[in-house]
Amino acid sequence: MSYRPYVWQMVKEAMDNIGEKATYSEIKKYIHSKYDNVNDNTINCQIIVCTVNHRTRIHYPENKKSRIANTKYDYLYTIGRGEVEKYRPDKHGIWEIKEDETGKLIVALRENVNEKIENTNKNGIFEKKKRWSIHFHLKSILEILLYRT
Repeated sequence: MSYRPYVWQMVKEAMDNIGEKATYSEIKKYIHSKYDNVNDNTINCQIIVCTVNHRTRIHYPENKKSRIANTKYDYLYTIGRGEVEKYRPDKHGIWEIKEDETGKLIVALRENVNEKIENTNKNGIFEKKKRWSIHFHLKSILEILLYRT
């Protein structure tokens, strides 16, 4: 019996060979050229599962819990209908799956703490918040770098 990767791995392999950007059709064409009997709908679903900013990714088992987008399933970013590119946190921001105010899971760009800082320097409050913000962003970047597989 020969090794056959999971479909999400086939999609990743396709992106690694196609380049930075690809359409769903290009990904499917690559996969069909290498592997037999891979269902187009399964490929479409796995592209969605692995796309950090796709709002319906939360409906799949891999994405049923709140988390930062830094797992093996977080490597695509949608740039238009049927088009994706490789996810780069430094370019696209840090994405996450989180609960909204009603407890429902949503896909969201992680909030930038700097946007919440009021332009005030009373008793050094601005400086403390700025230091905390830098620490927060460094921690997020380290989480992505250390836990990405």
